[in-house]
Amino acid sequence: MFTVRKAEKKDVKGIVKRENECFSTPETEESIYSFLKSQTFFVDVIEDEGEITGHSIYFFVPDNAEIISVAVTTDKRRMGYGRELVYHVINRAKEKGCKEVFLEVRKSNEGAIALYTSIGFRQVGERKNLYSKPVEDGLIMQYTI
Repeated sequence: MFTVRKAEKKDVKGIVKRENECFSTPETEESIYSFLKSQTFFVDVIEDEGEITGHSIYFFVPDNAEIISVAVTTDKRRMGYGRELVYHVINRAKEKGCKEVFLEVRKSNEGAIALYTSIGFRQVGERKNLYSKPVEDGLIMQYTI
């Protein structure tokens, strides 16, 4: 059974490790600590029988939420953890009265795009050269609540 909870200081090293595993330009330990102290940014982790298998980072602005990252440990992918993290953000956004949830994803990240599309996100734009290491376009995706 999955449990999503707010990340704590004790989770930071694992979050940073997962960021490095999943992204070419990962969040740093300092940025994760900063997010944890913030009133604007939120970091959640997903646990399965006490093991943290993924995390999400997101924020709210009036009327919408934006997901900065969703990361799942490599050997735990395609098991529902990422989906659960995204649904958790959507539910939090509903509670906050948001009308939309946005995210950006590498154009080549077919697995993530398929996940987001299956949840109900749709592509609403594209940003040229958004990502580095390697340079790549990003897709802007939107979920309407």
